[in-house]
Amino acid sequence: MLPALLALCSSGRFAGHAKGMILGMHHDWLIQEIEAASEPILASNDFLDWVNILEIYSKIDASLAGRLAQRMLAHSDPELREWASEFLSKHQECPEKPSIDKPSTLSPPLSARTFDYRRIKR
Repeated sequence: MLPALLALCSSGRFAGHAKGMILGMHHDWLIQEIEAASEPILASNDFLDWVNILEIYSKIDASLAGRLAQRMLAHSDPELREWASEFLSKHQECPEKPSIDKPSTLSPPLSARTFDYRRIKR
């Protein structure tokens, strides 16, 4: 179920519900399972998938989000590298750990409705 919900996180129509369901799962189980469940989605190299998964990770665990942001810094897509750099800068400014119990101080969720498609190279 987790991989299917992660895939829906970039859907304008279902993103909010999918993210809510993910964040409602048992925290310790999420920490153990979410990285492996995310890999097939990240393998598609879709910008929106990467930033939405980073946003979810940031609400689950700061170190989980930090690892993904570090991977994004090494990505071939310059926009993903820029996004990761901004994320890490904000994270350093806000040293408290974002968690499921506390609203994130990081960027608001990115959905298909708020995504600026002009940033995508054609």
